[in-house]
Amino acid sequence: MLDAIRGVLAFTQVGGVKIDAPVFRLNCSATVVLLCTFSATVFARQYVGNPIDCVHTRDVPEDVLNAFCWIHSTYTIPGAHLKKVGVEVPFPGVDHTKNWSDDDKKYTKYYQWVGFTLFIQAILFYAPRWLWKNWEGGKLHALMMDLDIGIISEVEKKQKKKLLLEYLCDNLTYHNWWAYRYYLCEVLALVNVIGQMFLMNKFFDGEFLTFGIDVLRFMESDQKRESIP
Repeated sequence: MLDAIRGVLAFTQVGGVKIDAPVFRLNCSATVVLLCTFSATVFARQYVGNPIDCVHTRDVPEDVLNAFCWIHSTYTIPGAHLKKVGVEVPFPGVDHTKNWSDDDKKYTKYYQWVGFTLFIQAILFYAPRWLWKNWEGGKLHALMMDLDIGIISEVEKKQKKKLLLEYLCDNLTYHNWWAYRYYLCEVLALVNVIGQMFLMNKFFDGEFLTFGIDVLRFMESDQKRESIP
């Protein structure tokens, strides 16, 4: 993962040999750093702080109730979102269970796994870059012959440029398979992004892909009567 951090720092560097496109580097490096940061933050709160804060009474100690809420999944009642808060229900999605069957309940189980999921996402985003780094194997840096170093004299730089041009002209199609591998990594990065959308949709029980539309629909609806699920 340290290579991902170096990839992000490469955006601020003027020189240096770049072995991939900026979008590919942003996708496979910056995203990985962000996801790892978020994952570490979530894990720190789970194992150092309080992962969840439940509404409690004096009858049950706060730490005991929070531990119970964290271990056991909670649920809401979608039908209760249509009732008026403060009159018919005490809170959006909360109602007396005797008025509803088990089929009417929607369980929320994902919050215990947020940290792990973010870390798995980081690995999936980094995979195309790791594959390309292994296939590339420092070839571009070797071809540059230290032309990216500013201390080289102009005479030496011209000689190395001439050698590089001659090599590229003589081996014009020799590295096609090498280029195809990079294109494959670009495609894998795109497939990963699309796959992550469906992964998140599965993780959030089918509510991720339609979340934006649901928010717009809520903003246009009677907000006094409805609440965001």
